Amino acid sequence: MNITAKSSLVSAKGGRIEYVSPDGELLRAVDVPPGIVSALQYLQLAPEGATMEIAEGIEVVSPRSSVGIQEYGEGAFESGANPDFRPTSATTNALQMALSMRKLQSMSKTIDARMSALQNMERIPQNPAPSPAPETDPVIEPVTPEPDPA
Repeated sequence: MNITAKSSLVSAKGGRIEYVSPDGELLRAVDVPPGIVSALQYLQLAPEGATMEIAEGIEVVSPRSSVGIQEYGEGAFESGANPDFRPTSATTNALQMALSMRKLQSMSKTIDARMSALQNMERIPQNPAPSPAPETDPVIEPVTPEPDPA
């Protein structure tokens, strides 16, 4: 397991860490007390070029991480797309035409909605209709003054 500065060394009874040179020679052995101990202080004791190995009675616990790193194989990032592809002017023109058509359609829908709302509105007449002439009551005759006898 890879031991990092954020790792913790956990043991119930204590244990031992060994520092080994690249050619396999044991350079140093250090006792670790029981409990949970930060691995940083033991990484700082490592001689240059030596690796730190867990000898006995200790477990290495890596910190929790919200980021997982996964190694990808050879050619994992090759998409297979043509690297020489350049969009043509026809492609650009088609995109502009599609944008113009969407704008026209939205304007047409707006105008149609306004026209239907206008059709549904109640109309108030501008000039009132002429009222019919009042009819004279057949029973009551208009009184006309009689001329004075002279």
